[in-house]
Amino acid sequence: MRDADLPGGYRRPSPIPTRMIMLTTPAIRLLPVVLALLAGAASAQTLGGGTATAGGKMLTKDELRTCMSQQQTLAARSAELDKLTVAVNQERATIDAQSAGFKAERDAAKAKNDALQAFNEKQADYVARNKAWTERKKELDEAKNKPASWIELRQNRLEKERKDLQKEYDAATEESNRLNAEVDAAIKQLEAKKKGYDEAVDLWNAKKSQTEKDRNAFDLDREEWRLTCGNRRYREDDEKAIKAGK
Repeated sequence: MRDADLPGGYRRPSPIPTRMIMLTTPAIRLLPVVLALLAGAASAQTLGGGTATAGGKMLTKDELRTCMSQQQTLAARSAELDKLTVAVNQERATIDAQSAGFKAERDAAKAKNDALQAFNEKQADYVARNKAWTERKKELDEAKNKPASWIELRQNRLEKERKDLQKEYDAATEESNRLNAEVDAAIKQLEAKKKGYDEAVDLWNAKKSQTEKDRNAFDLDREEWRLTCGNRRYREDDEKAIKAGK
């Protein structure tokens, strides 16, 4: 249709020119963290085996080298402490066995001493009979006005009793010496073993105390390492370089 054909003499508006809209890709801005990761891969894990603390500072290569060295030292100390603990526990078992043996020997020595005391108590009857004989002998010695036959008869009886008492005394003395010797030997042996046992116990207590002190010191050092090294990230490339001796 021409413009003249439009009513009222209006003109057709001019067509709108077409514009080519060029879509351009905006430049990508890399954050500093991304740049750091591109510069060297960083591990999300830590030397302590856990996840790194959020926002924590990454270990430098020198710090990582020191931390890795400390980690090896701590591992060696831990293994040595475990060995010492096993050794101390084994020594405790040995001491317990010695204690049981010591108690058995102590009971044996006590039994020998009890036997000696029982023997000595039995001598009370001998002492009483010997005293009675002495009194009768005195009475006979003072009986001057008695017939000679009466005196002789009683002298013979007293002499027989004297010989029996002497024989009993000699046997008792021999038995007493034997029992006393056994008790003395048992006590001497017991005291020697008790001394060795006491020394072993004192030595074990010292070792146990020192092991506990070493364990406490190790726990403190390990906790300090965990706080300064074990919970911080590090670059895997740094780790590989350190292990390669670089």
